Amino acid sequence: MAADIGTGAALTFASGLFANIMSMNWSGISRPAIKTSHLGTTSADSFIPGDRYDPGALALELQFQPDSLGPTALITQLNAGSTAITVTFPIPSGRTAGATMVGTGFLQDIDPISVPDEALMTMSATLKYTGTVTMTTST
Repeated sequence: MAADIGTGAALTFASGLFANIMSMNWSGISRPAIKTSHLGTTSADSFIPGDRYDPGALALELQFQPDSLGPTALITQLNAGSTAITVTFPIPSGRTAGATMVGTGFLQDIDPISVPDEALMTMSATLKYTGTVTMTTST
């Protein structure tokens, strides 16, 4: 399958998404490495894998829209509980539906708002996954 561009990707955040998305970046899955070295270890440290993994987070770069995203809306989003998060990737050539990435999560943080001269106002936000993230292929 050929490489594709991100134009057309979409995000559904069940508690409501509040801005136009410019980019999304999934941090990926990580598993802890538990150090088993001790005072008698004489060479390199030794490790065992942890039993659980961290499903990661979805970092968003957004267009800041003050009329729809004021302080009240931000606090409402931050106080909302976990909800469904669905990323739908662009539809590849010759297919009818894009691949998806589905999980549950919450709005973890909102980073500073940028208001530059003669450029788009932007902000960043992070959605933290709380469990398994399931990926499906395009059809």
